[in-house]
Amino acid sequence: MHRSKATRPEFVAARQFRKKASALRILRRAVDHCQELVFLTDAEGSLQYVNPSCEAVTGYSADQLIDKNLTWIAPEICQGETWDSIRRQALEKGAFRGMTGLRCKHGGAVELDIAVTVVRDPRSQAA
Repeated sequence: MHRSKATRPEFVAARQFRKKASALRILRRAVDHCQELVFLTDAEGSLQYVNPSCEAVTGYSADQLIDKNLTWIAPEICQGETWDSIRRQALEKGAFRGMTGLRCKHGGAVELDIAVTVVRDPRSQAA
């Protein structure tokens, strides 16, 4: 008995991959068009992605920000916090909310209400 192409594992896997890739493209467009500033960092705090709103507010291009540590663009945290303490709290509780100053290319700064959320991989490690 032969399976139709539509039910063969390789075709099912390819169809699932296309659906997931499509969902990721939609998510990327949503983040790119979001009015809120979005920063994604690695576990050490190095910027991996900034959305266009971040570029517009800070005056820095994504190329100027990627691979810089978050402390470079947001050196001062209000409420006496440090990025290390915020990272610890976010890892323990899953999230952190607070205020920070964000450095702008023109020399000024903007104050932001921040939300830090920990993203974990399937092994529950901070990604």
